[in-house]
Amino acid sequence: MSLTTRMNGYFREQSQRARGLRLLKPSTTLPRGVLGGPRRIIDPDSGLVSQETTSRELQVSDYHWDSQFEELLEANWEESDEDQELTAEEVIAAQFKRRKPHVPRLMQLAVDSIVKNISSITYESIKNMPSIQLEYLWRELSKRCANSFNTWKAFSKALDRQEGAILSQFRYSGSVEEPVPSLSVYTKPLKSVTFDFLVHLSITTAFSTSNMVELSTLSNLVALEISNPKHGKHVRTAGKQFDTSFGDRVIKTWGEVAATGKGFKVLRILKLRNFLEITNNCFQYLNDFPALAVFDVVDCGFNGLAQLSAGKLGWEVHPDGALLEILQSDCVKHIMALRASLGLPARPIRRSTAKPLWDKAKVTMIPRADVPTLLTGGTSSAARNSAYLHAEEQVRAMERTPAGRAKLKRTGLSHFEAVDYISRKEYRELETWEFRTLTSLNRLSELRNDEDLRAAGLKVDEFVPMVSGEFISSIPFVSLRLGPELSYAPSKADLHQPFYDGGMSDRSLKYTSKNLGVGAKGYVYTRIAIPVARTRIREQSEEIMGSDANGSGSRPSKRRKVRGDKRQQIGDLLAGVMGVI
Repeated sequence: MSLTTRMNGYFREQSQRARGLRLLKPSTTLPRGVLGGPRRIIDPDSGLVSQETTSRELQVSDYHWDSQFEELLEANWEESDEDQELTAEEVIAAQFKRRKPHVPRLMQLAVDSIVKNISSITYESIKNMPSIQLEYLWRELSKRCANSFNTWKAFSKALDRQEGAILSQFRYSGSVEEPVPSLSVYTKPLKSVTFDFLVHLSITTAFSTSNMVELSTLSNLVALEISNPKHGKHVRTAGKQFDTSFGDRVIKTWGEVAATGKGFKVLRILKLRNFLEITNNCFQYLNDFPALAVFDVVDCGFNGLAQLSAGKLGWEVHPDGALLEILQSDCVKHIMALRASLGLPARPIRRSTAKPLWDKAKVTMIPRADVPTLLTGGTSSAARNSAYLHAEEQVRAMERTPAGRAKLKRTGLSHFEAVDYISRKEYRELETWEFRTLTSLNRLSELRNDEDLRAAGLKVDEFVPMVSGEFISSIPFVSLRLGPELSYAPSKADLHQPFYDGGMSDRSLKYTSKNLGVGAKGYVYTRIAIPVARTRIREQSEEIMGSDANGSGSRPSKRRKVRGDKRQQIGDLLAGVMGVI
């Protein structure tokens, strides 16, 4: 018998014997939820070895999403340094450079130990650490992407919000594709009665109506998006659909809570998608939300409120409007008003398209008193982003050649329209699910100077963070999506240009949307002015809603309407004197 035959027989015998092998129970305590220890199984055909355990189904009480993270390491992350600027050639050379074996540094070993026990870190355990060590530890955790929500919450509060901080300290983003049915599992960790951070919540799968009503207890909720998934023949998503009980009554309940001052103190943005039970009747409750600036509805049973009626309630209507572009236009109009108040000459102002910001970008702190000077372009800090400048160079190069001019003529775009299109196209590919709402919140902070937050009792810092030439909120934001990411077609009025015409005649310096309001599927209502004084009573709102439906009202209702208009004028006057509007 040859040696090969004897060896094959030996391995075959060992494989058959291994079928009945089972490991003894481990001496250590089993992890929580594991009912049976690991069993070793050997496949006799392939020889593959595996282990299996028996676990019970995860209960809601055992689900701690705020402590979960997936550690990711970048290439050469140990030697990476955010402050070091490398050329493209140096980056390529570093990737192919052979690393010499070396003993890990003591600091690296300490960080490794902290990462293994990251779930036990709390604000109380790190609040007394020196700032230098705290910042170093935060940067090391950011390199590993080892920041769960609890970790971010502790470090965001403990770290100093000063010059040179990184942007990830001011924002956190997470998503749960298949959430458990209990909404309180997610909202409980998000609550902050001291307003250490504000919450942007996006819900794209169904929860019970009682759970949705309880959102009023989330006092630091600043933006709420609720989308009802579609399940048609051509559109199918993984999210569950809401039942028909979610409608105007929920908005009414929320408004009643907000009117008493027990909830929604800082809610700025409310977005609703694909709810046929949301109708015009819900509009009468919107002014009960003290800080609400945006009401955005698409594919709902909402027929839209006329501009005249909406204007009496302090709102401006944009049929099929694109929210971020609308707010960028408002920001430029705000800059023109600031220039007039500072005695500066009027001139056309353009503002480049908003761009996604890098998490590791450095933050510059600007005194709030210097913000008007920066916004009006008094210094170089108001420079446009690189994508806009690059797009402008491309269009000018096309205009210098006959072929380029012919191409622009075929597209039907003017100079500025082509620049906006090219600059937007470059950044749209980099946008994440929370980008547009988060950027809209930053634009509202710029327009309102965070006075709505100050009126709600929040402590607003006297320094405003600025990243890559864009102002962000001085209070950190947390963005959480519950459910799958849903995509919607761009609105018909996507070309609300972020600039002010300044009296120029070029048609590209005006809104370019055509047939605005015809067959609109959605409406964006904006209210930039802060309702410091209660300028509306419920009777006035009901009268306006009734007049839209039934025409002119009776004589007593007209008297109430006149009294309401007078109260609104007085309230606007007081607000203007206080410097809020």
